[in-house]
Amino acid sequence: MIKFDDILNKKIITVKEGRQFNKITEILIDKSQYELRYILIGNLEKSLNFTDITSIGENNIVIQSEEKLQDINSINKENLIEYGNLKKLKIISEKGLEIGKIQAVYAKEENGKISHYEIASTPVSEHRILSQEGILSLGQDVIIISEAAVEVSQMMKSRTGFMNILKKLFVGTKKTSENTKEKIEEVSGNIGKKAGEVIEKAKPKIEKVTEKMKDIIKKDKSDKQE
Repeated sequence: MIKFDDILNKKIITVKEGRQFNKITEILIDKSQYELRYILIGNLEKSLNFTDITSIGENNIVIQSEEKLQDINSINKENLIEYGNLKKLKIISEKGLEIGKIQAVYAKEENGKISHYEIASTPVSEHRILSQEGILSLGQDVIIISEAAVEVSQMMKSRTGFMNILKKLFVGTKKTSENTKEKIEEVSGNIGKKAGEVIEKAKPKIEKVTEKMKDIIKKDKSDKQE
């Protein structure tokens, strides 16, 4: 998973030329596909297509050659939005409720597709997590999300919010869970019963072996004393 803010702190390394560029100033996002499309290198006025990235490390982004960098002005910016501007947009629900603003964005490393957003806390709202599936439109002025996404984001106020969702999902299957628990207890009881029967049957043999061990130990002590 890629956090967009972390990308802005990384350096670009080229394999062929062995060069390093460390002025990643912005990220361009495709508003219709909801994916990371370009990385901008401000001091060179260059851009890098996400598909040209070879690997993303802890500190560096590796590409094969400097030739992969293209002039920023050659990009068709239609339907693209800068990450910095995205974070300025208000998030509004279908019913017109203002949820907050984006604090951070996360995408899948293999294809740049956005997976979820962190929503910054406000005086009337706590920190939340918003799934990409909850977004209805990413516009010029606001981001519109579904009412279902609002409900889920309210539960996802922290990483532990996943547990709240799991609890909600399993409310309807409580009876099934109880039945399953009873079955497990029944099977466990049967296993315990069988184990007890086996032990009882083996008890005479165990006692016989124990007595032999005692005789051996006793004889060994007697030999040492002699």
